[in-house]
Amino acid sequence: WQYDLLIERLQTTFSLAVEAGDLRMQALATTNLAVAVEKIKDFEGAKRHYNRALELWKELGDDRWYWTTAGFKGQVESQLGNQVEALPLLEEAYAQLLRLDPLGRQTAFGLLSRTPQPI
Repeated sequence: WQYDLLIERLQTTFSLAVEAGDLRMQALATTNLAVAVEKIKDFEGAKRHYNRALELWKELGDDRWYWTTAGFKGQVESQLGNQVEALPLLEEAYAQLLRLDPLGRQTAFGLLSRTPQPI
């Protein structure tokens, strides 16, 4: 798959969202950029993008996307071998998504099934 092209397009999307002053589109582009970077196994890069996305979702006050993104970051922490950071983050994200609403439950269960197993 052409992740390099996807990453380039997401960076362009982010830049256009900044120009337009569209904070939600910036957050979406950053979250998707983190996922794409994670796919090419650049876990440190993915972590940086997830951290930025978390700031944006917090600023927007979007709890569902915040906790979904936090769960993705927890998975990256696990990939990096940072189990001390990963486990509490994954547990909190899962609990918060369960609390939010039925859509949150679906997201939480998706998060649980995506969690890599420790080696």
